[in-house]
Amino acid sequence: MKNILFLICLCLSFSGRCAIYAFTDNSSNKDITLYFNSSITSLHFLIDKRNPHQLWQSLVLDQSSFNVDNKSVVFYNTNSSNTNNNQRSYIKLDNIKFDQTDDYGGDYIILNHELTGVWFDEHQQRLKPIKLQRDFFINEEDISSEFNNIELLQYDSLENIYFTAVLRKQKNEKIKLYGINIYEQASNKLLQKIENLNYSYNSIYSIHLQDINFDGVADLAIERYKFNARRGSNYDYYINHHNKFIATHLWGSDIIFNPKDRSAEGSKDCYDFDDQNHRVLTKITAIYDYHNYRYVNKSNSCHYYNFDSKQNRQCTDLEYNNCLLNRNNIYTENPSVIGEDNILYNDKVWYKGKLIPGYIYD
Repeated sequence: MKNILFLICLCLSFSGRCAIYAFTDNSSNKDITLYFNSSITSLHFLIDKRNPHQLWQSLVLDQSSFNVDNKSVVFYNTNSSNTNNNQRSYIKLDNIKFDQTDDYGGDYIILNHELTGVWFDEHQQRLKPIKLQRDFFINEEDISSEFNNIELLQYDSLENIYFTAVLRKQKNEKIKLYGINIYEQASNKLLQKIENLNYSYNSIYSIHLQDINFDGVADLAIERYKFNARRGSNYDYYINHHNKFIATHLWGSDIIFNPKDRSAEGSKDCYDFDDQNHRVLTKITAIYDYHNYRYVNKSNSCHYYNFDSKQNRQCTDLEYNNCLLNRNNIYTENPSVIGEDNILYNDKVWYKGKLIPGYIYD
């Protein structure tokens, strides 16, 4: 990345809707990033890319330093082994200006277009001045906004690699995850681009790291949908081969990896009612063999189960296709409770075996 961003995230939780302010230090290369929530009391993170073993450090607000009318606020590193506040990392921001956004005095927006202050680096035991200009602002609630290729640093990282989510938004549409950029930590060199994803926006949690082929190296999993929007994990997996991430093209809402032979099993469970109003489950399963850092589809199967009549058989082509289209909403986990619409297709959704007019938020 050409510039290292100083990010401030105002949100009720990182899995919920979130407003993100990005500030850039143009005066020198200060590899730090800060996030905090709209109550200005928790979920603070200081990021120091030069210390990869502790990339994200939790910060807490010094309550005595905060008042909307105060000229400065201080945040301390809570993960530090130092018990003395004067020896642990902290950020002090001067002349920070807030505006209250609710009736209870708990939520604020930042008015500044410039932030100044100091950063105490506990690893170097040095106090460094910071001067930052606002670079961009992301607000999920603002449907009229639009932007292209904004990079948002991700929470998970490897010892020598970090990831950014590449975000795009068209006017009157939702924020979309267009791609993932992969960087070398030591030099900020771009190593790889994963593009054309068109997945849902999950803030700083768009990626997760998991060793899926059991070679002792963490692989990449990308969130397809909004957190908790659908049943299953719904990850797009990439195998890490010498810091080159190879697409697996595995199918399934849930994918299980077998450590014995490194095979994988993808599956999708679809609940519905039949013509007699019986509760039914259609389950599609795909089996994959593993060869030379790639997964090869071995076989597919589809089974149909009726919870009321206890009928268990292979499913028909129609039932198989219905399940492929099914949205797999998270709220249908209990088979006695069938969820709402299923999949958005030409402004329609799949519901009880047919397409009806509707709209889905993922």
